[in-house]
Amino acid sequence: MLVRFRIFLYLLVGLPTLGWSAPLRGVITDPTGEPIPFVSVYVENTTYGVAANAKGEYYLELEPGTHRVVFQMLGFATQTLTVEMGTSLQRINVVLELQQLELAEVTIYSSGRDPAYAIIEQAQEARKQYLQQFEAYTRTTYTKATSEVAPVKGIRSDTVLSEEGIRRMNFVESFSTTHYQRPDRYKEIKTAYRDLSEKSQVTTNVSFDFGGSSGPRRVGSINPYLFYLTAADANFNFYQNSLTITSLGDLPYPSPIGVGALLVYKYELEATFTEEGRVIHKIRVIPRNKEGAAFSGHIFIEDKTWAISAIDLEINPSTLRFYRYFRVLQQYNPVQDSVYVPVREEFFYHALDGRTLVMSTTLALHSEYQINPDFPPRFFNNELRRIDEDAVGKDSSYWALARPITLKVEEQTYVSAQDSARQWMESDEYKRQQDSAYNHTGWLDILFSGFGRKNSFTGWEWQMGGLLFQARPLMVGGYHQAISGRFSKEWSRANRLSVSGEVNYGFRNQDVRGQLEVSYRYLPKKFGELYVEGGDNYTMINSYDALENILSRSNYIAQTFGGVGHRMEFFNGFYTDFKLFYELQKPIVGLELAPWSQELFGEQNLPEDFDPYRQLLFEAQITYTPGQQYYLEPYRKVILGSKYPTFKLHYRKGIPQIFGSNIDFDFLELSATQELKLKQLGVMRYNVFAGRFLNDNSVRFIEHKWFRGSDRYFLSQPLLSFQLLGPSINTKETFVQAHLVHHFNGFLMNKIPLINKLGLQIAGGTGALYIQESNFFHAELFAGLERPIKIKNQLFKLGVYGALSDNNTSVLDTSIKVGFNVYNPFSNSWMW
Repeated sequence: MLVRFRIFLYLLVGLPTLGWSAPLRGVITDPTGEPIPFVSVYVENTTYGVAANAKGEYYLELEPGTHRVVFQMLGFATQTLTVEMGTSLQRINVVLELQQLELAEVTIYSSGRDPAYAIIEQAQEARKQYLQQFEAYTRTTYTKATSEVAPVKGIRSDTVLSEEGIRRMNFVESFSTTHYQRPDRYKEIKTAYRDLSEKSQVTTNVSFDFGGSSGPRRVGSINPYLFYLTAADANFNFYQNSLTITSLGDLPYPSPIGVGALLVYKYELEATFTEEGRVIHKIRVIPRNKEGAAFSGHIFIEDKTWAISAIDLEINPSTLRFYRYFRVLQQYNPVQDSVYVPVREEFFYHALDGRTLVMSTTLALHSEYQINPDFPPRFFNNELRRIDEDAVGKDSSYWALARPITLKVEEQTYVSAQDSARQWMESDEYKRQQDSAYNHTGWLDILFSGFGRKNSFTGWEWQMGGLLFQARPLMVGGYHQAISGRFSKEWSRANRLSVSGEVNYGFRNQDVRGQLEVSYRYLPKKFGELYVEGGDNYTMINSYDALENILSRSNYIAQTFGGVGHRMEFFNGFYTDFKLFYELQKPIVGLELAPWSQELFGEQNLPEDFDPYRQLLFEAQITYTPGQQYYLEPYRKVILGSKYPTFKLHYRKGIPQIFGSNIDFDFLELSATQELKLKQLGVMRYNVFAGRFLNDNSVRFIEHKWFRGSDRYFLSQPLLSFQLLGPSINTKETFVQAHLVHHFNGFLMNKIPLINKLGLQIAGGTGALYIQESNFFHAELFAGLERPIKIKNQLFKLGVYGALSDNNTSVLDTSIKVGFNVYNPFSNSWMW
């Protein structure tokens, strides 16, 4: 009954893609038979249409009856076909003739300008009214996102097929209820969810690092080729002055009807027609700067109300971070009291994966709008999306009845094959076969890939690494051969026991080293975990040192250790990690070192000499991120981040006398970090630390606060380290450390002709360090040019930077550095 009611409501909003509509599809080519990509295909005198993909294929759902379908592409003669639609699929291939260049008829307007400008100005005046036409809404949405791969010229077509001969594809669809409150608060509840996509990452966790990082690390499962799987991913509200879509590009895109739009765009009135009794103006939008962050295409404005009726706009490809092509189509309808809302959104976007083209489409159908509903207090609690427990298990019969559109034939084939595969993979026979294959051990497994045993019915698994991949040639004392392994058992609600360890033997000094860690995750949605660890191994004095010193034997000691700890999120954004551990610290003086380390590091390879000592340490890290946003999925929580700073308290207590502990100190460090998105001006990030030893009765140099030494030519992480500090320094005195980095993201370079075609961006930053001991003060600046590059599905930035520094113990210093940055598609942010 609920499904029938939903379909009835789709009728009320006038969507042409209903359960009994039929698809019209085909291929659009030029006279030589070459496909024409991105052709606009729409029903004449309406705002309903689609875009052909990069292979010239189009797919348009139409109700039974007679339709005039227009095929339009710049450079080709527009073609209009009369199509009689029934209730079954029709295939019509279209050939577009090249546009004959003729002297265009010049129309002179009395006002001296195109009438599109007057319409746009009316829409600009009405913009604020429609931006504030409601404070909140609740709606139901059906979303379908698909991507398929196609060979680029020169690639065999069989590379786009799976082993079973089915076209390779990603497919995600869902039903959800979205709650929204101005200006940017969302809560989406997925009531049905089917995900048949590949992921670039497979885990989501929160980890704690007592080194340089400041708080939990965000890692999530994501397919970078799919867009708009969640309502909060992108808000294409063209009544805003500009649209900030962080998953698409670094800069905001000015709306064609925003304040100042006349400085960004030119306009042409292409047509005026009547649709369902409303007069609609079709206006062409032309960016003045072809290399800037802007839209191009068409905007449809309703006469008299000056409301947006439809959108068909592309984004300048040079400003897209990941995609090579992006196009958005929207249809608006009035729902109550002349409140205009989008009822259909469709996104067409393409990306290259190596030499393979990935063509993707996302369709979102919105219905059942409730305008200005009453939300209970604290309803919007930073939970942006929730997937209900029973949402994932919907079978194919549910989707066949509930889905408001008709899937393409290749989508139906793919989904059917995946459903069959899922049923087979959930069967006992399949699990037995997989366990048997995994449990088989051969000589190649022992030498290379490793071997193990697992039982899919009880959830346990153990594995030993391959011997050749457990060589440790760079360990202290030369070559060590390791034997490592792990054991895990996971229960049905994601509780998990993990055991991992390693034993290694050094032939030069005939020494045996190793460690063991046992952890139990008992509260997955709160990241609740108990852990025990211990071992006897070599460890670094400064684990975050300059590249040329990180392997130097002067940076190593021998350590026997054991400890217990507990980590958990007590409430949203508030994480704790408490640890108590016991260590025996010993120098590696007298150990026979490998000759290569002596030759490589020279005098820096001399190990630190000190008297062995014991220490009992309590360590606490408390991290708090106000306003932390997140997703909730069955049995796990996915951290998204916050627009507010992340604060961290790090406390270490050296406990004297117990178990022979020779130390007695209290160390406290406070830090704050934040990313600030400054719209057109780019992105700024800062990181500030301050700390001191509250008690230093007995503290060894190894426990001092260490500051990373600088690399000669490499720009190290500028939010955590300095570029011209010189060798690593340490202190037990009060210190203050601050870093700031700003990426202009094309804001400046995009405005310079010719230079804007190179894709270069300006970045810069500063850092400062004050140490109370000797009143030491160091300050530095760096600036340079960087360029984003894409390798497969990963984005990087390569840059060349000039650095300048000064401090009160040396003269002014300068250097040229080379650096790189890595993009995280899950958090839509760069590493620094």
